[in-house]
Amino acid sequence: MDGPGFKFTPCASNIDDAYDNGALQPVRKGSYAYVERHVGLSALDALTLAVWFWPTMTTGKRQVLIGLGGSALTVEVAEDGYVEVHGEGELKVRSQFALRNRAWCFLALRVDAEGRVILDCRPSDYRHCAVVETCSRGERPLRLPRGTGDVAFAA
Repeated sequence: MDGPGFKFTPCASNIDDAYDNGALQPVRKGSYAYVERHVGLSALDALTLAVWFWPTMTTGKRQVLIGLGGSALTVEVAEDGYVEVHGEGELKVRSQFALRNRAWCFLALRVDAEGRVILDCRPSDYRHCAVVETCSRGERPLRLPRGTGDVAFAA
């Protein structure tokens, strides 16, 4: 092997010590974050969300990744592993590729002021660019929830 190799030299600091007062906080299947009555939803005309996530169960059961205002807007993993965006229960857009188990995935969702939905869902290796746009002529646009609403994120 060429090069100097790896050398680790400890540096003394004022926080060096053993700490026993930490608490184990495991993330279990089905865990989620929940924000009750989020006032930020009251005046939204447009919205962009971006997340990295690590799917572990991509088929067999529908799962909600993000929910805004109850069922006003949901980002879900369908039974077949594709990502779907729903507004008031109506399918608005579906990803072009199914998710892969245990592979980091990037998801970006944009709802513009006219209600067009743009979904970008791709694996971390970026071999596939999977941008999908919906609301061609005649389709009902997605309207963002008004007033205060709850926000839930899967963990």
